[in-house]
Amino acid sequence: MSTNEENRTSATVLSNASMSSGNHFYLISTLLLTIILPVAWIIGDLLSVRNLAASWSLVGRWFLFWGVGIRLFTAGLSQIARPSFTLRSIFQIKSLESAPIVRELGFSNLGIGIAGIISVLLVPWRVPAAFIACVFLGAAALQHALKKPASGNEWVALVTDAIIFFVLAGFLTFSLV
Repeated sequence: MSTNEENRTSATVLSNASMSSGNHFYLISTLLLTIILPVAWIIGDLLSVRNLAASWSLVGRWFLFWGVGIRLFTAGLSQIARPSFTLRSIFQIKSLESAPIVRELGFSNLGIGIAGIISVLLVPWRVPAAFIACVFLGAAALQHALKKPASGNEWVALVTDAIIFFVLAGFLTFSLV
């Protein structure tokens, strides 16, 4: 490979790796909703209750609320209102022909998100909401992994979907045994 080709390849890799301010917002908000806020609420509850026996219940409650409820609710609203963000910044698809499909994904995210939000108040909703979210996010993570992520945002989606999948699988295991 010539020096010019190496420079162009390096520049392409760097430009693909760099994140715009919109991508920074996606990364930060996704990490907040998937990891930081649920863990903070779990720790807060454990410190106030001091009951480690309730830990899986708290894990289910707060990961369902933040990681599923608020995260998927806001993702759904975004996909319904502006499907081009999901198409371009996550899947690297420039054409808007798939916008109706992304909107339908948004309706699904919105519905699952609402179930996650309601589950914080209604305990009987937790296991069904966790099961639905576990199937949905596990399949989404697998799909991202099989197609080899095309962007940094798709990597973020893959990793955070997988984290929620495994956390909810643990919650379901301890809730149903």
